[in-house]
Amino acid sequence: MVSEDSERLKLKIEMWEKVVDTQMHFNEMSAKSRQLGLTFVVAALGVAVVLLSRPEMYGFNIPGLGYIHVSSVIVLIAALGVFAVRTLDLNVYHRMLRGAVAFGEQFDDELRESGLFKVPHGMTQTISAFSRFEEVDPITLEGKGTKIPAHNKISGFYNLVIAVLIFISVGLGFSFFDYTPKALDKDARLGQQNIIDAPSLSTPSTKSE
Repeated sequence: MVSEDSERLKLKIEMWEKVVDTQMHFNEMSAKSRQLGLTFVVAALGVAVVLLSRPEMYGFNIPGLGYIHVSSVIVLIAALGVFAVRTLDLNVYHRMLRGAVAFGEQFDDELRESGLFKVPHGMTQTISAFSRFEEVDPITLEGKGTKIPAHNKISGFYNLVIAVLIFISVGLGFSFFDYTPKALDKDARLGQQNIIDAPSLSTPSTKSE
């Protein structure tokens, strides 16, 4: 009987360790996706700053609209990349993490009720409470203030980054609308000068002998 109880206790501990490992795995995947999103941002802004040093070489003219610098397009593409990472993070990894956390909270209750530990709440329940409220009673886990789920915080972070990138992209776009590249401006001046210097075509007068 003692041996059977010991085996059941060992099995529960192994299950608890697996639950924690699963939560850590999905949390790590979420963190890596956010790092990827920030990499898009840093790389795009770095390339945009370099290209802005030569505006006449890295841009194109859209008839009827104006001159578009390529840095504006790069920053906009970075915003789309962050949006794609946001979709992957919130709709895949974070959902899996929430499932693992929900199972962990139930498993914490089972372990506590079986007498495996004497603390009033399990680790998963405690972490969840502190992540949702600014102030939490460590004994009762009652939160004070507005409850803000982790999903809303992560979504707000992504939305802010995307909004800033779009603002920068639009700002760069408008700042170059009236810009005329030196090469195009030189060609225009040369064209005007050729028109001025061109000899006027007139019919030669004939003298009568």
